[in-house]
Amino acid sequence: MTNKKDKYLVFLNPTAGSGRAGIFYKLSFNRIFQKEGLDFYTIRTHSHGDIDKFIKNYTGFIKNNFTRIVAMGGDGTTWEVISSMVKYGVNDLPLVLFPFGSGNDLARSLDMPLYNPQQALRIALKGKVEPFDVCSINGKYFANYMSFGIEGEIIKRRELEKIQLPGYFSYIKPIMNTLENLKYNLYHIQLPHEEIDIIGFTLIITNIPSMYGGMRLVHDAKYNDGLFEITIVKKFPSIKTITRLPFLHGKALEKGQFLRYNTDYLRIFFDDEVPGIQIDGEPFFTDAKEFEIKIHKHALKILKNRNGGLL
Repeated sequence: MTNKKDKYLVFLNPTAGSGRAGIFYKLSFNRIFQKEGLDFYTIRTHSHGDIDKFIKNYTGFIKNNFTRIVAMGGDGTTWEVISSMVKYGVNDLPLVLFPFGSGNDLARSLDMPLYNPQQALRIALKGKVEPFDVCSINGKYFANYMSFGIEGEIIKRRELEKIQLPGYFSYIKPIMNTLENLKYNLYHIQLPHEEIDIIGFTLIITNIPSMYGGMRLVHDAKYNDGLFEITIVKKFPSIKTITRLPFLHGKALEKGQFLRYNTDYLRIFFDDEVPGIQIDGEPFFTDAKEFEIKIHKHALKILKNRNGGLL
């Protein structure tokens, strides 16, 4: 099924998916890899920063001893693996995802089977290697999408209030508090060939087509075309619009309610208070009022489902 010389470095968050990642690793991953005679070495993560620290401290060891890297956990695990691989130059090794989170947007964009780790395992063994673009904001990497405004405020409140509820339940209180204090912001935007001043309640920069656990609010975001898509929503949607099913696929907002751009470079300035910022589902705390966002084309290799759907 794969080259017998392949050796996998596995980053496992055993608590991801309410413990499903740990259960799958114990009952299936370990057994099947051993049955196939494949070599692997597992790093169990316990807190944010563990993956970054390991890759930083053992960069040479990883490059010389492994041929593939596995991220087994939720969106936070995936983000930390990708950002650390690019940051420390371990980006020649293909990455494969075993999604166990609540959003799994990158896995969806790669046609990875969700909640079916047996199929994800087959992709690890015989999936298609493709180039993958990685983005950065003021030098900090992100893979999926980032946003200024309402989502950033929600995730910042969730972090500061240290809400421990599982999955989407942890967002209920932060969402309600953010909507009660909804703010519009003036964005000063510099594109390579255009400058824009616009008031809106959120600005989203996307590298992949799936957002918020499968919603399709963007149109042209592709993970290997050297561009990211910018969506500026000027007005908060009405309840009627939100409750319409097409809104979940980006088709209900009228054209006058948003602006879209595709570019590989962007600068954003704020005169006053900077709205909340999130990158790949993590809060981004900073005192800066100016932001440089760019794309690093084909910064990584990633394994995806070769045919789409199940193998």
